[in-house]
Amino acid sequence: MTDQNNIHNLNCSNTGEAKVLDRARFWMLKCLSDHTKCSSHEQPDYYPPRLLQIENDSVRVIESSDLAVSANQGRYATLSYCWGSNPKHLTLTAQNYDALKVGIKISSLAPTFREAMRTTTHLGFQLLWVDALCILQTGQGSMEDWQRHLSEMAVIYSNGVVNISADHGDNAETGVFVYRDPDAVKPCIIESTDPSQKVGSRENELYSITPRDYLTQLLACPLLHRAWVQQERLLSPRTLHFGGNQLIWECDEVLACETFPNGFVSQSKHFDERPPFSIHHTDAKAWWQIVKAYSRSSITHREDKLPAIAGIARRQFNQTQIPYVAGMFMKGEKGSIDALLWHFTGGPLGGTVSPYRAPSWVSQFLVNTSQSSSKYQFSTRRT
Repeated sequence: MTDQNNIHNLNCSNTGEAKVLDRARFWMLKCLSDHTKCSSHEQPDYYPPRLLQIENDSVRVIESSDLAVSANQGRYATLSYCWGSNPKHLTLTAQNYDALKVGIKISSLAPTFREAMRTTTHLGFQLLWVDALCILQTGQGSMEDWQRHLSEMAVIYSNGVVNISADHGDNAETGVFVYRDPDAVKPCIIESTDPSQKVGSRENELYSITPRDYLTQLLACPLLHRAWVQQERLLSPRTLHFGGNQLIWECDEVLACETFPNGFVSQSKHFDERPPFSIHHTDAKAWWQIVKAYSRSSITHREDKLPAIAGIARRQFNQTQIPYVAGMFMKGEKGSIDALLWHFTGGPLGGTVSPYRAPSWVSQFLVNTSQSSSKYQFSTRRT
């Protein structure tokens, strides 16, 4: 494994430079080799129905069953990104299916797809899953294909070796990589000679200065406001975020960024206010953190509201064996009552939901359109 002290990524002016991607590769290899908790729920021999196989400057769609994809071909990565309000990027259709099975030039794809493929190969993999190119979007059989993949969506993200998350982009034309000011990424380190700050026998202490909402700023990106991405982020064992000015790494054991490559120095309260990254070891409180974040997310198709959280709920049930009913985990009388202790804090309610999806008291199903960002607060005690 590369010595991380030799990875000089902080001088790079673009997040797509090799040294920056070396940092991401270091995080991933470190996780794969040392983090037992991160691998405890993976099925390395699982493959989605279709994948993209990257071959030099070309890529082709492969059927996992036809190709008999096996472990010796390596793991696959997944991509999270925003489609945008009027997507122009290439998608898999019944009409172009045969052509994409033969292969096309990577250079002909949207920037986000191209750069995700470059990241995938730099991390050491040749297989990538992208919904637009792995699920039939239009044409004969597309509805059945969508339903087939919908039932496997949670499994697809759960078993990808890493999720490449194009956080900052609002469509596939934006790209994954960004130009940046290297000085804005470097940590602000100061040395204190104040005797009151002395720890043990050390004369001086080094401190890193960061804003209180540092993590919030890093994760304040368009992608993380999408409902489907809540599931993708929570179910993926590892997520590599490409933010507005640097890379962020999330897994069960480490939350790091280029500024703090060994993990965030501060573990103060504001770092813990984000939704839990993993649902592998969560409790009821964590579930409501997830629901709170989900209720603020937008979604394009109303009928996707339930499926977009179903995978999270299913994993939570497998962990806890607590019955799940219409968005609530029913652990005895107290759990049932606590599940109803929420109140609306702003944004459009949206009126009557049609077609019917869930009881009106279930908060996470009240967001009706891609424009809604309803907010809910959950109580921690009863009066």
